[in-house]
Amino acid sequence: MMKKFFLCFILFLSLWIIPEAFGHKMLIDILVEKDKTVRVDAFFPDGTKVKGAKIEVFKPNGELFIKDKTDDEGGFSFKPKDIPGKWKVVVTGTMGHRAEKEFMVGAESSKIKREEKKVYNVAVVKKEAFPFVPLLAGLGFIFGLLSFIMVLKINAKMKKLDASRG
Repeated sequence: MMKKFFLCFILFLSLWIIPEAFGHKMLIDILVEKDKTVRVDAFFPDGTKVKGAKIEVFKPNGELFIKDKTDDEGGFSFKPKDIPGKWKVVVTGTMGHRAEKEFMVGAESSKIKREEKKVYNVAVVKKEAFPFVPLLAGLGFIFGLLSFIMVLKINAKMKKLDASRG
């Protein structure tokens, strides 16, 4: 029994050591430039660029317009057709990371406030805080569950031992 517990503990510890085990959400920024070129930047909250992620651009009617991958800087540029409406960009990275965002093309895109455009031009990335509380709660649950299972097994062995003695 102790070997199983030790094996589970080592497995859990290996997840702690492997950084890929801690997935984080993906973010995308979209900038529609004056010449109607659309620049898509994909990144993680810690500022890491999403390289080689699959990117799909959909027209306002939901039809796939283009399918490609992000470059080494986590970006992708394209020129949409002059089809006004809400376009959608979906970026899919490794390990299930996915982000999607809509943007306007045509007359309605000029309604974006000047202040909002500045947000897209400045790449300010805030680092996310490490989720200590959920991590500790998960650890407590795992260790509590393992302890409960160990108590049940020890109790069963004690009953067998009492039955064999008596």
